[in-house]
Amino acid sequence: MKRAWAFYRRSTEMQEVSVDDQRRVCRAKAAELGMEIVREFVPAKGYASGLTIDRDETFQEMIRIAEARLHGVQYLIVYDVSRFGRLPPKEKFYWEQHLKRAGVQIVYAAEQFQNDGSLGDELHQFVSHSEAHQYSIRLSKSTIRGCLTHAGKGHSCGGAPPFGYDRLLVASDGTPVKVLKKGEHKADKLQRIVWVPANRDKVELVRRLFAEYARGAGGLKKLAGDLNASGAASPRGGHWTPHQILSILRNPVYVGTRVYNKHDWRSFRKGEGRRIRDPKDWVVTENAHEPLVDKELFERVQKRLGPQTWGRGRPWGRPWLLSGLLYCAQCQHRFNGYHKTTKSHGKPRGEDYYNCSGYISKGTTVCRSFHVLKSELEGFVLQEIQARLNNPALREELKGSLRELVHLEFGSKPETGEAEVKKALKKTEAEMDNLLDAIKGGLQWGRVQDEIRKLEEKRRTLQEELAQARQERLLAGDLDEVVEQMLVYLDEFGTLMESGTVEQKKAVFRSFVHRITLDREQRKATAYFYTLPVVPQLQAIPYPREFVDGVRAPRRRAWVLRQDAEPASPQKETAGSLVEASGGSFSNIGCGGGI
Repeated sequence: MKRAWAFYRRSTEMQEVSVDDQRRVCRAKAAELGMEIVREFVPAKGYASGLTIDRDETFQEMIRIAEARLHGVQYLIVYDVSRFGRLPPKEKFYWEQHLKRAGVQIVYAAEQFQNDGSLGDELHQFVSHSEAHQYSIRLSKSTIRGCLTHAGKGHSCGGAPPFGYDRLLVASDGTPVKVLKKGEHKADKLQRIVWVPANRDKVELVRRLFAEYARGAGGLKKLAGDLNASGAASPRGGHWTPHQILSILRNPVYVGTRVYNKHDWRSFRKGEGRRIRDPKDWVVTENAHEPLVDKELFERVQKRLGPQTWGRGRPWGRPWLLSGLLYCAQCQHRFNGYHKTTKSHGKPRGEDYYNCSGYISKGTTVCRSFHVLKSELEGFVLQEIQARLNNPALREELKGSLRELVHLEFGSKPETGEAEVKKALKKTEAEMDNLLDAIKGGLQWGRVQDEIRKLEEKRRTLQEELAQARQERLLAGDLDEVVEQMLVYLDEFGTLMESGTVEQKKAVFRSFVHRITLDREQRKATAYFYTLPVVPQLQAIPYPREFVDGVRAPRRRAWVLRQDAEPASPQKETAGSLVEASGGSFSNIGCGGGI
């Protein structure tokens, strides 16, 4: 049976064609064509915009797996052209041809394409792709036009209200209906949503922030610390941060002014960061709702804050290889990377550190400062990874699992699929020979012309399938050779860490490390390694997700960070030292046994 993948997509969480509906139609199409769906791809968030589908993590993973060619899949089944994305036709055709060159042919379950390469079929596909792309553009323009109109009237255009306000549902005649709770939406298109002051505690808190900052009672960090110490609820339910307070103090919404169309989110979706539109394109509505503070107080606060500047944001590719993996044992916040410049013998000296983000963003009411030197911590983890790679037992265990994965993908008897295709091809060629003999015997060409054309197309398709089946047999025929090709990645580990890009190095760490916890009180770092590393070649096999979860079960390893300078015990591996920002060191870290 021919193997296939399936790709499902919906634009939002409230999409007209659900993933289950798409799955049902695609599976029916697979059964009709004699295919078996061995893996399904769904956008990382469960939904994704059709205009930016090529930047979705799951879509990129699918392309990467296809490019690896270590798979036995011949087809990708998609519900229709719009579910594959609403990219411009040229880009859509690029990805279709890219997959085809990797041996994966797209089949649209709900379309009438023949995929026979004919001019009429190609034209039909181009028109369908163009219609899908233009529909998305027209929908975006209509949505923006409607939002601009409502914003000019002071209506809410979606999203959560600012802290201190609630959403009030208003009927078409202006009669208040009810205050909407989180997650509730209007059911009637003629209804409108406006902002009204929330409960008294939130309103008074906002007014207190403006008043205290205006009279110089403290800076943003002090105000955040005071609120956290008092237990006041923040906009998101956690601890207050200086940035949250700054957002409130800068927002003209608190004097009754609504500003819409200020940010260009298209660039954000393209991975280029959020941009500020030209002020002439903003939609500013005065007296759109009831203010919480007067304009005189608001202006005093702006004067103390100073002119607003727009940062460029954090650039891509920052060299913090353990970002997203380090957690504080005390407050559960992640560790962030930062650069600190000090003076040594009168000369500036810069060092990179990891520090608890709970302390950085929320102050001492949440956590205390804990600085760890970047080079020492990354070198420490790198040494443990290298030790695991040099472990013959781990290598044999990985080899066995990879062999099992290859069996799952290609089947235990790939030669059977090749024999079936050969049999079908032989039968088709015999039918063509019979028709040609009939023509020689006097049968009119016009009566069998369509039938011969169909048989020629069927023969061409079977010949392509036979070539694919032979490739599968050759790949799966010598499992040890396939597995050794995958293990080459492990042998290139040292080279990659010396010359690879930042993103490649991060991928290496994430292939081995699940999580690292730093405990300030016990001076101990605990790292959780996957039982089997998940390297790119391992990910290039479309294996069942439940199997991945089985081999990736985290295995905990712990290291004690000791302040003494004595050598580590003979039973433990010395892994270097960690240095705090204050200058104190944790020397001779012992790599303990499994826990």
